[in-house]
Amino acid sequence: MRIALLLVLSSLVVGCGDRASPTDLGQVLDGVPDGVSPDGGAVVAHACVSPAFKGKLCGPADRPCAVLLDEIVPGQDTPRNDPPSLVIAPNDAPLVLFAVPVDGYHGYLGLRGADGTWSVSHLPMEVAQGSLACTNNGHVDLLVDDGAYGVTHWTGKGDDWTLVETLPAKHVSAHAFAQDHGGVFHASVKLGEHADTVAYARRNPTWKMRSLGESFHDAPLALSPGGEPYVASWQRTNDSSGDWKLVLSGATSDETITTSSHSSNDNQSFLIALAVVAEGTGEAPYLFFKKSADPSQSSDLAYARPGGAPGTWILGTIATDGSPAKCTHEPSYNGEKCSYDYLQHQPLAAVTTAGGELRLLFARRHFFGDLVAVCYDDSGAGGGGGAPADAGAGSADGYSPPTGCHWSGSENSESRLEMGWLSSTGVERVTLIDDKLLPWFTASARVDSLGRIHVAVYAYTTSSSIPMLRYMLIGSAP
Repeated sequence: MRIALLLVLSSLVVGCGDRASPTDLGQVLDGVPDGVSPDGGAVVAHACVSPAFKGKLCGPADRPCAVLLDEIVPGQDTPRNDPPSLVIAPNDAPLVLFAVPVDGYHGYLGLRGADGTWSVSHLPMEVAQGSLACTNNGHVDLLVDDGAYGVTHWTGKGDDWTLVETLPAKHVSAHAFAQDHGGVFHASVKLGEHADTVAYARRNPTWKMRSLGESFHDAPLALSPGGEPYVASWQRTNDSSGDWKLVLSGATSDETITTSSHSSNDNQSFLIALAVVAEGTGEAPYLFFKKSADPSQSSDLAYARPGGAPGTWILGTIATDGSPAKCTHEPSYNGEKCSYDYLQHQPLAAVTTAGGELRLLFARRHFFGDLVAVCYDDSGAGGGGGAPADAGAGSADGYSPPTGCHWSGSENSESRLEMGWLSSTGVERVTLIDDKLLPWFTASARVDSLGRIHVAVYAYTTSSSIPMLRYMLIGSAP
């Protein structure tokens, strides 16, 4: 099977100034200067391009990477839900969709100007999360999740947004919408009363759905250069093992790549980065994901690529979490001590080029610290309300062991943004950013016409525990 990269594997960010009214929507192209605040009348472009860079990306020793820009986008400080969605606007500017679910579901489009300022417009529809697609005519289309199990398709032209169609779907994520060269739209959406069924959607001339299987997590979509759609998803195996299967689906077919045990049902354990690489006269799809053979053991940040024979896959490891020491056991007495020290790796985004280059952006997070148990006996009102129980309780006098124990202590962590790729000698990786502010969420990334990688994530700052929009530009060192 052959796949294309959906470079909306997460997001870019934006948000400065107060919310603009829907009538402020328009184009920041020739008539409006960059950086004017929304209240001053600036409007955000409904235009985008699809760069086809054929050169070499940074990373190897002879082309080291540098972080050319690293900034927290000022303004709205409460973006949440799914990552923002990103396309490239004219002049290699990032254009992003993000949502602020505070006092309703508010969607915004933001554009970074050449002088480094951001122009932001408030979208006229409700947006809990959504996905951008750059159309063949240079317009920007939106697939929007309204936060109430509703999905709608919008197109932006000039100063207006027009509703194209309401989909019979319940949910859409940030990396799930694209248009092929023939003008047909494709998407990955969720169906079912609780949005627990992943489906492939196609619009030609109206939206139709093909159910793929039970899945509670986001499923990225990618198009091959010829316009063939593919969706990658974790689905239940429906057997007694409780395992999950990684499935790659086309318009009419499905293929299981591998199975994995996951220790939790959190989204971080089920993230997938999907990319396609031009190899020789063909195309090779690459999937990046977390894999574990046993929920009690460590996980690998793994990859899968096609094998030599049709229907076969080669699996490998990008990074391993190592043997976990997480203080997951129940404490048995007041004052008990436990030290924890473990790693977690997470795929963030994958990018590729028309020349066959591939890069994976991933997070490496190191957790460490010391915890102390606090236990309460059952003598207090309502149970568990008594004084802390002492070590040694539960001896000859028949006193039962203390109840209501929990670990107490602060969490320490260090984070890195790393880049990895496969070479003739194996897996190579470099550290791009080493700080404590990186999040444990997905990101969005796109390659522009100069071969630079635009990245955006929700991140924390040293002064705020609320995620902010962090934008980074990565390219060859000056």
